[in-house]
Amino acid sequence: MAERQALGIDINKYARTGGINYELVHQDLQAGVYDFIIISTGVGRNKSPILDEQRRNVERLDIPYATYHLIDPRDGIREQARDYFNWVGAGQPNYIVDIESPDVDGGVRPANKAELKSYINELVKRTGKQPILYSTVGVLNQIGFVKEARKYRLWIAQYLYDLAKPIIDDKGELYRYFEDFVRDRAGLLPPSVVGTGLEDNVILWQFSSKGDGRHYIYNPTTADPQFTQGMLSADLNISIQGRSEFMQFMFGRVPEIKEGIETQVIETQVIEVVEHESRPGEPTYPGMSNQDMINLIFSAAEPFTDDPWNFWVVRAHLESLAVPSENRVKPYTGPRIEDLPNLTNEEKSAILAGLGISVEADTTLEEPLTVGKKAIFTPTGKALARFAADLNKTGKPIWSIFPSDDAPVKDRIFFKKPFEVEDEPVTGDGGAQCYKLVDSPISTPLYVRLQDGTITKS
Repeated sequence: MAERQALGIDINKYARTGGINYELVHQDLQAGVYDFIIISTGVGRNKSPILDEQRRNVERLDIPYATYHLIDPRDGIREQARDYFNWVGAGQPNYIVDIESPDVDGGVRPANKAELKSYINELVKRTGKQPILYSTVGVLNQIGFVKEARKYRLWIAQYLYDLAKPIIDDKGELYRYFEDFVRDRAGLLPPSVVGTGLEDNVILWQFSSKGDGRHYIYNPTTADPQFTQGMLSADLNISIQGRSEFMQFMFGRVPEIKEGIETQVIETQVIEVVEHESRPGEPTYPGMSNQDMINLIFSAAEPFTDDPWNFWVVRAHLESLAVPSENRVKPYTGPRIEDLPNLTNEEKSAILAGLGISVEADTTLEEPLTVGKKAIFTPTGKALARFAADLNKTGKPIWSIFPSDDAPVKDRIFFKKPFEVEDEPVTGDGGAQCYKLVDSPISTPLYVRLQDGTITKS
């Protein structure tokens, strides 16, 4: 059997401090789930604020890694190459140059041919090595660099839809897991490269920006007080060469996969399933499969989040209902809904409601807080409110109000008639005076701003 290709994830500053589970990464690499990390050093002359933290952690756990740097044409080109070298030093087997728009919204052009050549010349002078270039075939065409790119090894980005997922209205779902991509496209080149003369230059393919981040690398929360929620999606990559050849070239070594760790992980999963299946009483809810439970949770979670898998299923430790996929058809033998770990009482109540089960007074779920004096809020025109899932530094839900139709339809709640709010105002994170709804239409605390209506107190 041919050796499998190398698999890896690239990360950047948006992971935030404390946002990466390095021990999970270390375990996955030892077990052969994937093989390497590539770290962003920054954009232009702006160094990533967590570059040193990320490098320190991967080096602490002996994780194979490389770095890349995004050129910004709005700044000194040669100075940027010198900065990149100074940030990471002379000891790296390879250096990677990122050629794309430095603006997340694409409002800034990528470096042009002359700027790119100037940058590369400066970097080669300092490192003594030809860099690897990261880009898309479209950008290389845009800047007229396809012919010149044949002199370099290339890391190409091209995202393809998962062949196992349905395509609706010409749209599909990007790959979330390495094994699904390998199942469909092992040993292939990015289609955009074929016929360009770059076929022999491509060594790495970034095939998805929607990998399951929580499954592979990211923590649910970060230590950043401004951005507390961990990343959901991860950039997934696969080498074109076999694992040994790629790892030796890119990182100067080929780490051994410790089969014992991989076996232990698999055994733990099997034991979990056996324990569930062997509990007295057979299925937790007669006739309900694991897939039925997933569907129930997804339906209940819709008003709360657009990512029910990570925020509800994973948080409740129910991944085994669908991983591996053959578990989906098995009877659900997990905890009763009231006993699901890490879900709030409101979330459990929403799932129970999907079964037609109301929360009785003697339930173990917490009873709602009592409400004091009430007031009437009359919206001005058509006020819009949306629950924001993030938490502020006090741990309270952040109110959010949209007096226009700019919010996504799924996030809109329209208030055309007067409704009840609590009498006492609170100050929102933005400093505006706001009032809490007495009866939130989404079973979650919701706030409106005084400036979007008028208050009539009793």
